[in-house]
Amino acid sequence: MPDGTIIEIIDSGIHPESGHISIRVRSVTTKGTASWSGPVRTYGCDAAMFKHRFNGDIEQMKAWIKSEHIGYDGAHADLVDAVTKMKGTTL
Repeated sequence: MPDGTIIEIIDSGIHPESGHISIRVRSVTTKGTASWSGPVRTYGCDAAMFKHRFNGDIEQMKAWIKSEHIGYDGAHADLVDAVTKMKGTTL
């Protein structure tokens, strides 16, 4: 897998009677040969929200989930580099 972060769908489901949609996701980051997963979060909406907010379009709902979950992506690359460079130094 190339370096970077993706938002992975772990599980998805829809309640057969209420139409409530639940989607569990996590971020997966890869750098070189290492990869790590972020926290798992569940996003959902009921049938009315799906119809009115997303116009019944699953792609719009997925875009919303991605934009919401990106905040759990972890530390910014510049912060990771700065913290990593501290190893072996003194205060």
